[in-house]
Amino acid sequence: MTTISYETDVAAWANQQAWLIRNRKFELLDIEHLAEEIEDVSKSEQRELASRMAVLIAHLLKWQFQPERSGKSWELTIRNQRKAIERHLKQVPSLKPNLKDAEWDLNLMTMFPPHYKFEFKDPHMSTVAALVS
Repeated sequence: MTTISYETDVAAWANQQAWLIRNRKFELLDIEHLAEEIEDVSKSEQRELASRMAVLIAHLLKWQFQPERSGKSWELTIRNQRKAIERHLKQVPSLKPNLKDAEWDLNLMTMFPPHYKFEFKDPHMSTVAALVS
């Protein structure tokens, strides 16, 4: 069997690695690159959550600070992002603790003017978690 290089064609490499696993040819596996790819799955899921949160937060900010421009489009985006985030957290529940992570709150708070005060119904909920709810 000809070994396909990770650097040459990652898609062909991935297919070959899957075939090797299914056929129990473990000694031929590219363990180092497999480990990197598995870790990248987690990073990809985190990036998706962060991206959806950024879209949600941007639209919530626009809704808050530009009420005269708010409309059905923003409302739909906010609703859709909240649903997508909820669905993503159900599919990848290990990401949920990220919403309570102080770093997420600190990063979020740097986006607002220093004089802006948040008041949320649930004082035990993190800022990010409150925006999602």
